[in-house]
Amino acid sequence: MPPAKATTTGITSLALALALLLPLTLTAILGVIPLKDLPSPHDTSIPPLLPDNATEYSLRTVGFPSLFRLFLSLPPPSSSLHGEYVAEILDAGSLPANVVGWIGFTPFFPGTWVGKSFVKEGEKRREGGREGGWGYNVFRCSGGQVSRRFQMKTSVVASVWDARPSFQLQYGDQRHLLGALLMRDEVREVQPGLFLGMGTYGYSAAKRHQDPLPFLLRGPLQPPKPKEVREGWL
Repeated sequence: MPPAKATTTGITSLALALALLLPLTLTAILGVIPLKDLPSPHDTSIPPLLPDNATEYSLRTVGFPSLFRLFLSLPPPSSSLHGEYVAEILDAGSLPANVVGWIGFTPFFPGTWVGKSFVKEGEKRREGGREGGWGYNVFRCSGGQVSRRFQMKTSVVASVWDARPSFQLQYGDQRHLLGALLMRDEVREVQPGLFLGMGTYGYSAAKRHQDPLPFLLRGPLQPPKPKEVREGWL
């Protein structure tokens, strides 16, 4: 084989190998390996954030250990969540976790994550549609268009972290990207109209338990729009 052809063949083989290894590596990092250590709720070195003093501003400014400790002290929502809520990601606890959160929820695709919405039991998208409590996510795409997608089922369950009640958003049985990632959120109430959530995803118990991504919800700002929810994997 001529040297030039052999070099070309080698480069092609290397490119194919990298193309196969990249998704496997990303799957291992994003879906199996925790990107931080979960703080102990009894660690006295964590700056305290008490529910009575917690505000939207303080949620944005404190670190993940304080957010997680606050979450463990909170009750579930005092009334049913209904309508569209503004959402915002918070400190995830490590540089890799924050990078993953930023990539996943900023304008690359499917747009900038700006909210979640909750729909009451029996409120369907269309005749013969979804039963039970459910919701969806809201994204702002380039050009300012709003996209509503990535549905989830909602219920109140025992938390995976402290076994106390949490409002659960379950994506695992949905046929879309977040369902494939086995995403699951828990939401608790900071004060009326302000909520703290912990989102999990992944294919290992350690990943789902140890690597929550915190977010805040504020609202509701307007009624839900179930008929505008987009179906599809992406």
